[in-house]
Amino acid sequence: MPIARLIEYKITLPSEHAFDLLMNIGNAGYFMPITRPGAIPAPRVPSKYSEKIRRIEDISRELSRILNQYSIPPPTNPHEVKVGLFNELLEYIIEDGEDLLTRVRQYLTP
Repeated sequence: MPIARLIEYKITLPSEHAFDLLMNIGNAGYFMPITRPGAIPAPRVPSKYSEKIRRIEDISRELSRILNQYSIPPPTNPHEVKVGLFNELLEYIIEDGEDLLTRVRQYLTP
């Protein structure tokens, strides 16, 4: 049975760049955190991201409600997107999610 190891690096940088650093490490194929062990504190989310993250959560809740209400299965194929910065990823998700919600609402409105 393989032994799982947690390797912790301490990197000093302004907190607003932490998510970009993690994304670039993941894009390079070295490491992408999937789940965080409970012993490691959650990173502080910079305020420039928090509003966008809340908007994404709202979009996600609305889409989940619609999927559950109409018994629509989730997509089977993952959708891959190449972005360079975490902020670009958030903006892409918001734009794509709002477009999808608009189309779904138009379809559901009699």
